Amino acid sequence: MLKSLTAFALLLLGIGTGLSLYLPKYPPEVVKQANFSILTDTLDKPVDASSLLSSSQIFGTSDTSDQYGLQLGLFGSLFDAKNGANQWEGTSLPTSPIIFKAGDGKHQWYIVSTGPLNSREASQKHQQLLQDSGYITQIILWPVAADGQ
Repeated sequence: MLKSLTAFALLLLGIGTGLSLYLPKYPPEVVKQANFSILTDTLDKPVDASSLLSSSQIFGTSDTSDQYGLQLGLFGSLFDAKNGANQWEGTSLPTSPIIFKAGDGKHQWYIVSTGPLNSREASQKHQQLLQDSGYITQIILWPVAADGQ
């Protein structure tokens, strides 16, 4: 009985080893590096959406310390925002896309943007360059101060 169990175990081991030699060789999968970043602080505490599009600050006489960005897309989920950010690969953006969360108290969105840009003129220049290439963007006030606060 013990001999037959040992022989059966060796037979299974031999068959398994033999079959594993015939498995196809797959090349190692290359994991693509993400070409965007996520402002993780905003995932728990979303940015106030009304502060991003304050037209009096964007187009009025605003403080020179304001920083600007270009909104590239607005999405309902982080998954969709990541896919949207990946679509900008190969486009001449001033900075790589950045995803942050914004809300108005009732709704929350994931915004794909590029920035920060140091002046309104720089943001308008990049907006025009993208518009000439067929992309529609929106100038926004950058949601994070230069010191990260």
